[in-house]
Amino acid sequence: MQINPNSPLRPVPTVGNSPWAPVKPSGEQGTVDFKATEALEKALERAPDVRPEKVEKARQEVGQVDYPPRETIQRISQLLALNWDNTNQ
Repeated sequence: MQINPNSPLRPVPTVGNSPWAPVKPSGEQGTVDFKATEALEKALERAPDVRPEKVEKARQEVGQVDYPPRETIQRISQLLALNWDNTNQ
């Protein structure tokens, strides 16, 4: 195998010959329309911090002796047993 260290190389093209023109911003520079953001902020201010119906449901479920249901606990235990890895003890 021969290697020619004097192989002809093409010159690197200059950046100025790019066919793409820079994008010019429309309107004033540095201004952005935040109307949608303002509407979202106002909607967030109107939203309640706490949803009473969810709090009441959670209180009822905590008070139940059989929550979560026995079937759910059995399914979770079966999944844990199937995926048991003795190397992670």
